[in-house]
Amino acid sequence: MAVLTAGMAVVAFPPHAQEGAGWFCLVPLLCAMRAGWADWRHGWLAGALFWFGTMWWLAHVTVVGMVLLCIYLGGYWAAWCWLVGRAHGRFPEATTRSNLAIALVAAVGWVGLDAVRGWALSGFPWNGLGVSQFENLGVIQIARLGGVELVTWLVVFANAIGALTIVRFYREMRRAQKMKPHFDFSVCMALVAASFAWGIQEIWRKPPAEPRKVRVGFVQGNVPQEQKFDPREAHGILERYLNLTAFLAGGGAGGGCPDIILWPETATGTGIFQDRALTEAVAGMMREAGHSLLMGSIDVDGGRFYNGGVLFLPREGGYRVYRKERLVPFGEFVPLRGWMPWLANLAGMPGDYTPGDGSDAVLEAPSASGPVAMGLLICFEDTLPALARRRAARGARLLVNLTNDGWFRDSPGAWLHVANAVFRCIETGLPMVRCANTGVSCVIEPTGRIPEIPLMDGGRAVGLSGAFGREVALPDLGGPTVYVRWGHLFPLCCLALTACYVAYEFVRDRKRLRAAGPIRAAQEVSLTSPPSGGG
Repeated sequence: MAVLTAGMAVVAFPPHAQEGAGWFCLVPLLCAMRAGWADWRHGWLAGALFWFGTMWWLAHVTVVGMVLLCIYLGGYWAAWCWLVGRAHGRFPEATTRSNLAIALVAAVGWVGLDAVRGWALSGFPWNGLGVSQFENLGVIQIARLGGVELVTWLVVFANAIGALTIVRFYREMRRAQKMKPHFDFSVCMALVAASFAWGIQEIWRKPPAEPRKVRVGFVQGNVPQEQKFDPREAHGILERYLNLTAFLAGGGAGGGCPDIILWPETATGTGIFQDRALTEAVAGMMREAGHSLLMGSIDVDGGRFYNGGVLFLPREGGYRVYRKERLVPFGEFVPLRGWMPWLANLAGMPGDYTPGDGSDAVLEAPSASGPVAMGLLICFEDTLPALARRRAARGARLLVNLTNDGWFRDSPGAWLHVANAVFRCIETGLPMVRCANTGVSCVIEPTGRIPEIPLMDGGRAVGLSGAFGREVALPDLGGPTVYVRWGHLFPLCCLALTACYVAYEFVRDRKRLRAAGPIRAAQEVSLTSPPSGGG
């Protein structure tokens, strides 16, 4: 049952993207738990297998780090199974009330643990169960209210009710209990239907005014990872980006010169202010440019290395720098390096990048329709809801993700990355432009819809190079979304409720042990005392 659950969960995510499997993937494990066949160890097995099945491509970066990360993440599934197992013990009968109570514990507990996962060890919020629905535009619009975690809550609640309904039917057919209306199933279906109906209404809602537009140019260099940091390849890489940029600036992509041209994360593999040839080439290009240039680059300051983005303004208008504030565990830093230095040796990372403070995350660039406030997200920062929310709250009207998915080669990593990014647009009500070294360079609309992937060869988006320009509508929001206004309130409430439930179970166990103490002592006395009277 654990293996079946893991397999169904993997199929729900890209590259398979069978979103229907997400609504049923936990059913086998939950049925086994209700029958007493599974516990937290089976949950850990299912969780570890799921993470191996969806994150195996991290082995292209670090095999040891990938294995340790998957085992660690599987522990969250184990903790969730322990929670649900305790709820099963509290409600042994399969009734409407008990099923709703168990389903609520399951859904709230899952979201609460996801909140911890998104924070602990710098946070790793990839692939929450709600992300499996990234193409189900009708349902996922509720992310405007509570983030992707609200979608996850709904999916886990539906899984739990589905499993408990199966168990209840089985018992009723065996006449182990009386057959009664399944109002718990009706409540679940009503919640799913209401979410879908509200989402469709949000998608069809017309904007109050015609949105202004900005033209963005995308340069996808497709530099193999083994060449990116090779000094012998630096000149050729720079020439490739300069030629593609000149093609866009000359109107080669149609529609005239873009307002902003994007280069991906660490585009040239060298630091913009440390490589003299790169600095002079970019400065020379921007003296006569009619566009801004936003490029990803390594930044070195005081002996510290930063993964940054540099915005060059047209006609010697200066530059602005953003330094990535959330780093990738085992990719850009080794967690607990000071306590366990052997981890760094296993992961093959002699040093760590330094995180920025996020104060420079919103950069403003000129355009034909007026200044554009851009909220920068580098690499996997577009999978972190809190970062996109902070940029929207600070006035960003366009989210920009610069990424390098070349680390993962021809794997599902690029597709999983964009699936997670979809929810940042829904949560904030903002469009996103993604520029990748290789992978999925595209525009994502505020509804989470991806109109097209211009650099595509059949079903393949990895391993392609080119340049294209697109007009991006900047909607007049008329105020922040509920999620931007209230932030992580929903998952934090779920975490607080989960902590209260764990404390309740702990206190209950302590009371049970205290009550059992005198009985156990009396039994020991009766067994060890000699019999009274004659034989």
